[in-house]
Amino acid sequence: MVDSLKNQPLIKSYVDIVEIAIEGHIPKGKIDLGPWYYVLGYNQLEGLRTRVGFRTSPKFSKDYQFRTYGAYGFGDKQFKFGIFNEYVFDRAKWGKVGVFVKKDVELIGLTDEYVATSALYDAFSMLGTNRLSRSFTQRIWAEKELIKGYTQSVNLTHKTYEFEKVGDFNFGYYSNPVDSTIKSNYDITSINLRGRFSYKEQFIYRNTNRYSLGNLKAPVLSLDYTHSFKDVLGGEFTFNKFGIELWQFNSLGNWGTFQYTVKAYKTFGQAPYPSLFIMRGNQSFFSNNLSYNLMDFFEFAADQYASVDYEHQFNGLFFNRIPLIKKLKWREFVNFKGVYGTMSLSNQSLMPLNNPNITTPSFFVGGKPYMELGYGIENIFRFVRLDFIHRLTYLDESHPNAKAFGLKGTAVFRF
Repeated sequence: MVDSLKNQPLIKSYVDIVEIAIEGHIPKGKIDLGPWYYVLGYNQLEGLRTRVGFRTSPKFSKDYQFRTYGAYGFGDKQFKFGIFNEYVFDRAKWGKVGVFVKKDVELIGLTDEYVATSALYDAFSMLGTNRLSRSFTQRIWAEKELIKGYTQSVNLTHKTYEFEKVGDFNFGYYSNPVDSTIKSNYDITSINLRGRFSYKEQFIYRNTNRYSLGNLKAPVLSLDYTHSFKDVLGGEFTFNKFGIELWQFNSLGNWGTFQYTVKAYKTFGQAPYPSLFIMRGNQSFFSNNLSYNLMDFFEFAADQYASVDYEHQFNGLFFNRIPLIKKLKWREFVNFKGVYGTMSLSNQSLMPLNNPNITTPSFFVGGKPYMELGYGIENIFRFVRLDFIHRLTYLDESHPNAKAFGLKGTAVFRF
């Protein structure tokens, strides 16, 4: 952390606004209520759903945060909950530990506990959908900056997946392909190790979180490994996942800023496809930089994949040349997203591909990646962002719900 930066009023205000508007929490002294986006919702498994929760605020403790929520579905008449604890034990050389227990309904291909998305996006993505599972997740985790520029994280997880038929969605897998026995529930016990290498990266440390400022002279390299244990705490599958990621954000002076992310992941071993890689789609009205914004939920699955995301912010380079537009201080951007993956025959053998009563995902075919191209405007009324998105591939009859063009918005605050 750069101490002088965290005390800058502009930066502190920026982080406060992001946490209130994007995360949806309402400050109330020693606790923050919310996220308010979740108060009412609807999906085909639970019907009408309500959720209330809170987290402790920095006025309670700057190093420890407790979060919890309770939810109830009026259709399935079941109670759900989440309890989360995290503690920063070292700020000089970043160190943080946590534990959580969560029993709730999740959207396949959206929920990923290692990836932080906004409450706004998550809440609206659940509306009306049926690609759902009941899950019970228990996790202990820790992260520590072991040396300058290298942070190691460890996650120990046990997760139970429970599926039932919801509308036209019916998940199943062969627990024993020899006699074609189909099951719909399973358990995974796993350990995840993630190492993050960066060079002269700067952060804002805020409460129990830290935010990268970017301006990196070199990419950030992350190495990811997951091992799933069979017959440990009820785990039913043994497999290994390996991944590598490169991310960089930097300035090009008068030409604005750019950032890119390159990923490659591979699974060795067998697992039901919800525990492999479901590409993160987005059928909500809101754009999301971690999703493929014109891809449907559950549209593509793979056990190995590679992806490239790129965005260039021109910061008014062109709009500032137009007098009337210049006064509005709008900012223009362009971006591109592409992903390609394959599903091994070994993992396809667990799927009842020829059973009309079981829902299976689509695969990438013919070496053709999914691609989308976008452009748009930021800083409308100082915080609105509009994305104009073109889907470039998989527009044929095999993907009847595919849309060639979409307009989506979100709230973005930049300084």
